Amino acid sequence: KGETKPAAPKTTVAVPARPAVSTTPSMSFKFGEKEAKVYELKGVDLAKKIRTNRLAVMNGAAYFMVDAKPNTQLGKVALKNETISDLTLLGDSGGIDYLATNGKVVLFRAKDGSTGIYDGKQVAKGDKWLGETIGVAGSNEFYILQGTALKAATLEGNSLKNIHDIIPDYKKIPAFDKAILKPVYADSNEIYLRTFLRKEGVKDAVPTLVAFDKQGKELRRFEGVQKLPRGWAVTANYVIHTGSMGDFRVFDRATGKKLGDAKAGLRPFELYTITGNDVLLYDDRADKLYRVDF
Repeated sequence: KGETKPAAPKTTVAVPARPAVSTTPSMSFKFGEKEAKVYELKGVDLAKKIRTNRLAVMNGAAYFMVDAKPNTQLGKVALKNETISDLTLLGDSGGIDYLATNGKVVLFRAKDGSTGIYDGKQVAKGDKWLGETIGVAGSNEFYILQGTALKAATLEGNSLKNIHDIIPDYKKIPAFDKAILKPVYADSNEIYLRTFLRKEGVKDAVPTLVAFDKQGKELRRFEGVQKLPRGWAVTANYVIHTGSMGDFRVFDRATGKKLGDAKAGLRPFELYTITGNDVLLYDDRADKLYRVDF
């Protein structure tokens, strides 16, 4: 008798309908009972230009770091439907890892170690860059990992004020005493940090995304793709993890339940949620940007 394959996990997430897209997707893939559609964003040749570990989207534009020799610069392209246009360099950057937005301004670490603050028109110089940062869309809230402390702050003018601890020292939490945490996403209720955790019976540390409430209490965990793990994204309904070989793992954000694994003809290096369940994806092998509608 042939083996009976286990049924795919049932997708129970209620997802709002999105407007129809007239463009034919470049590819699609299934996760559980749902289908994700992938659209290549065309209009600007980013080959040998884009070089980034972070993405951001604000007011109809995508942001990333650009290899503008001899310096790395913050770059911007207009983003409309399935097209990008008008690559603009905004200023020298202090690295490819330091970029955040709250939907009102983009923060990045400038070459001199200060915080660059771009409001869509010009870059202002802020205070010293404090650490890896994420913003809360539509608010003035930002969260900063400074050493082993998770801090909250509010942006007032060109300065981060009211800086206070959410987790004073995550190394003092037994589950994370040997971990290094990095920020991924925050909204008005939750903060998501990524790490690698040891698990009994598993040779390599497991890529893990941890959701915390605003008081620093752990809510749930998501165990990601183990083969060449790459970026995470948190959307309205899903948590998504990728691997460099084109692997995708999708979870129900609210419950932590895994909805399915999939494989696509992409090298998904970094992700950022555009809006709803639509994700901006950077393929570092093709030097291209894609939108994935989950």
